Amino acid sequence: MISRRKFLKISAMAGAGLMLPIRFVGRGKAFAFAQSPLNIRKFVVPLPGLGPNGIPALTPNTARDPKTGMVTDFYSIQMAPFTQQLHPDLPETSLWGYSDAAKPVQRYLGGAIVAQKGRPVKLKVKNHLPNLHPLPVDNSIMGAEANQPVNRAAVHLHGGFTPWTSDGAPLAWFTPGNGPVGETFLNPVANEPGSAEYFYTNDQSARLVWYHDHAMGITRLNAYAGLASAYIIRDDVEKKLISSSVLPSNEIPLIIQDKTFVDGSDPNYSWGKRGDLWYPYLYEKNSQLDGKGRWDYGLDVAPPAGPLKELPAPVSLVPEFFSDTILVNGTCYPFLEVQPRNYRFRILNGSQARFYNLQLYYADDTGYEANLA
Repeated sequence: MISRRKFLKISAMAGAGLMLPIRFVGRGKAFAFAQSPLNIRKFVVPLPGLGPNGIPALTPNTARDPKTGMVTDFYSIQMAPFTQQLHPDLPETSLWGYSDAAKPVQRYLGGAIVAQKGRPVKLKVKNHLPNLHPLPVDNSIMGAEANQPVNRAAVHLHGGFTPWTSDGAPLAWFTPGNGPVGETFLNPVANEPGSAEYFYTNDQSARLVWYHDHAMGITRLNAYAGLASAYIIRDDVEKKLISSSVLPSNEIPLIIQDKTFVDGSDPNYSWGKRGDLWYPYLYEKNSQLDGKGRWDYGLDVAPPAGPLKELPAPVSLVPEFFSDTILVNGTCYPFLEVQPRNYRFRILNGSQARFYNLQLYYADDTGYEANLA
């Protein structure tokens, strides 16, 4: 959800002088896991943009690749743990993320890449993740057995035309240092153990895609913990549309996600303190939540007989996970200051399962809620 707490004057949308707020509201029934602290205020934090004070964008070294002879953007990044306060009403949250390897600025959704069509990107990624995951790892899942390192990771460009050796396949993961690698890992960096190299051709039109972890059995947890960021491809067609004012030059990316935070009320949740990310870790009975259920055993009140009944916690492979708190560009419930001009919103749904119906509403008298009447 994104909004602002004061009225906005948007003459381009509603006629000169009409006062409107911008509000994006998800509608429809989805039984979310209500674990987050209840005092998280809406629309008190400004929307982070793409740049030093928001989502850090990586700066490449552009040179001619000696192997291909092509002008190429070279990036050297790292994957590492960090903490960040995602809202003034939350304590710091333990996260994993990408950052520049030489000058690490650890911020949630950091490591955004802006690429150009026809100019390849070569990405070198160093793994500095600890062998202790901030979320419950389900060892009952194929590829995530107890003997597998939890700091394994692979980088996948979601939506990109990518050579297969750089696709970050589920079994192409690698770990820090001289640790184990997946059975299809084919892109090590010479003399740099714990690193991988990826080559993206960018042979496609302008678009907002993203890159994220893709390791077998743990992708959902790694991406949820922060191993995901924006990848923007630009081209000459887009540039011409902007220069001719067909597309607004005021561009604002909106990466929408839902998260749940530990509120400290569950003594059995041992994977984080208050303010850390929460993730489901036990199957529920269908009889819970007044019979509405969520991810559960089906129609049974108790677990069915057989191996499932003996599975130890955590068991967190859920078909759908709807969280209770909306983040946009890594901030809970932000607002956006706008001017009476046209804006171009580039929207990416980075949630686990939730879908969104984005609409504009008038604010109510408080300026903090939408008037849906």
